[in-house]
Amino acid sequence: MARPAQAARTWHTRRPRRRLSQYQDGYRHAYLGEVAEPVIYGVQGALREYYGAKEGPPIASTLDHIVAAVAG
Repeated sequence: MARPAQAARTWHTRRPRRRLSQYQDGYRHAYLGEVAEPVIYGVQGALREYYGAKEGPPIASTLDHIVAAVAG
């Protein structure tokens, strides 16, 4: 059975451009796509102590960003 013309879709695959800097002093910088400024990931609370990260302002971790994205 043929598909209607408006239902036909062309799927494009795109390889995302990203770069993640090395973990240093409890922080990582992710450069995502065409955005010039990095997204800064950190650690907080018990994870800060576990990784021996320096004291500083609490910065969201990668897990915090994932939970926020899924929660909407």
